[in-house]
Amino acid sequence: MAELKITQVRGTIGARWKQRESLRTLGLKKIRQSVGS
Repeated sequence: MAELKITQVRGTIGARWKQRESLRTLGLKKIRQSVGS
Protein backbone atom coordinates (compact mmCIF):
# COMPACT_ATOMS: atom_id res chain seq x y z
CA MET A 1 0.00 0.00 0.00
CA ALA A 2 1.32 3.44 -0.93
CA GLU A 3 2.05 5.98 1.77
CA LEU A 4 1.07 9.60 1.48
CA LYS A 5 2.75 12.65 3.01
CA ILE A 6 0.76 15.88 3.23
CA THR A 7 2.42 19.23 3.97
CA GLN A 8 0.64 22.51 4.64
CA VAL A 9 2.25 25.16 2.43
CA ARG A 10 -0.16 28.08 2.87
CA GLY A 11 -1.93 29.62 5.81
CA THR A 12 -5.62 29.23 6.50
CA ILE A 13 -6.48 32.93 6.30
CA GLY A 14 -8.55 33.44 3.18
CA ALA A 15 -9.26 29.73 2.78
CA ARG A 16 -12.76 28.37 2.57
CA TRP A 17 -14.38 26.88 5.67
CA LYS A 18 -14.26 23.35 4.24
CA GLN A 19 -10.51 23.64 3.56
CA ARG A 20 -9.87 24.87 7.12
CA GLU A 21 -11.88 21.93 8.48
CA SER A 22 -9.82 19.50 6.39
CA LEU A 23 -6.57 20.89 7.78
CA ARG A 24 -7.93 20.72 11.32
CA THR A 25 -9.03 17.12 10.81
CA LEU A 26 -5.55 16.19 9.57
CA GLY A 27 -4.01 17.91 12.60
CA LEU A 28 -2.10 20.54 10.62
CA LYS A 29 -1.73 23.81 12.50
CA LYS A 30 1.41 25.47 11.12
CA ILE A 31 2.83 26.20 7.69
CA ARG A 32 5.44 23.59 6.57
CA GLN A 33 4.02 21.06 9.05
CA SER A 34 3.65 17.54 7.60
CA VAL A 35 1.50 14.55 8.40
CA GLY A 36 2.09 10.98 7.22
CA SER A 37 5.30 9.08 6.63
